[in-house]
Amino acid sequence: ISGGAEAILHSVNRVLSERHEDGSLAMLTVDFLNAFNMVDRSALLREV
Repeated sequence: ISGGAEAILHSVNRVLSERHEDGSLAMLTVDFLNAFNMVDRSALLREV
């Protein structure tokens, strides 16, 4: 993740962890970069 976005994601994750100690809220990050470009993004989004 470029442009300082990784620091923002870590901060958001920390806030979520502190405010929702029961695990009722979570953040998922997915890395879509792969050597063979085999990730079908539309299929993944339909499943979420």
